[in-house]
Amino acid sequence: NFDIDPMELTKEKGDQKAIGGKENDKKDKDKTHVDLTEFDGITDPMPATKALLQEPSKSVPYKRGKMYKRGVNFINMTETQRIFVFKHRTLYWIKDENEEYPRSRIKFDQSVQKLKREDMRSCSISTPSKEYTLTCY
Repeated sequence: NFDIDPMELTKEKGDQKAIGGKENDKKDKDKTHVDLTEFDGITDPMPATKALLQEPSKSVPYKRGKMYKRGVNFINMTETQRIFVFKHRTLYWIKDENEEYPRSRIKFDQSVQKLKREDMRSCSISTPSKEYTLTCY
């Protein structure tokens, strides 16, 4: 169960840019994984899954749990279960704990255009490049 109020995610404002995910070439493990954005041309290193799963000090907001993620366009309407980690004002998702890097992320800064609680178990999040619906069962 992922027991964080989605509205808490946007309380602080930072200067980071939200970006969409691209997977790193598995053969090239020596290089830093770079997540390329589809808007603004900004790149940002993606942390390793292993590092995300390590619980930080009590002063750093951290939550981890399973949720279902669903895209809102007609191509991606299926719900997929993922492990979500909220750390450093960023929500990351991974398919399983053995992945080298997260699948993608949403940084909660000025680029989050909409954050809406749909009901007691789900919320929708809009960024410049995508819209997501996240649900806890």
